[in-house]
Amino acid sequence: RRVEQRYKVTIRVEDATASGAPRSRTGPQRLVITGPNPHAVILAQSELDFAVDTLEVPAEMVAWSVGRGGKHINLIRELSGVAVLSVARSKIAEEEGDAVLPERCWFDLKGRRDAVADAKMCLETHLGYHPVYLEMGEAERELDQEIAEAQRILGVRPRRPQEQGAGDGSPGGRG
Repeated sequence: RRVEQRYKVTIRVEDATASGAPRSRTGPQRLVITGPNPHAVILAQSELDFAVDTLEVPAEMVAWSVGRGGKHINLIRELSGVAVLSVARSKIAEEEGDAVLPERCWFDLKGRRDAVADAKMCLETHLGYHPVYLEMGEAERELDQEIAEAQRILGVRPRRPQEQGAGDGSPGGRG
């Protein structure tokens, strides 16, 4: 009813098999939107066009893609406007013949068709950065090893990393 009021359209659900027949709860149905102009009908249709989709993700990427405390998934949900964005996984590893398949993980996406498409695009883009994230972690470990080796050669004791706010000029610091 909100969509009808917003766009000044009329929305009816009809039996899709026979014109004018009483509406069936089990058979195919169609949604009929009529309005004062094609633009209003298209806008109303877009708000009523829902979709469900899934995006499979390797099990080892799930935690990274969700983010600490759900940071990434919540941001994607907020940016896209998707109604449901959740992680699902198979309960146990599947057996196929003699081989045991790894656990399957995927994102469930539900909402307006355009929001689902936007959320899926955001997820795919985010997942594309996983190799870069791994490479950066490896480069950081190599740098840490090189610094530790240089400090050992120079006879310098390794310094502990400063805690945020301790003498770095930020609020809560001593200097």
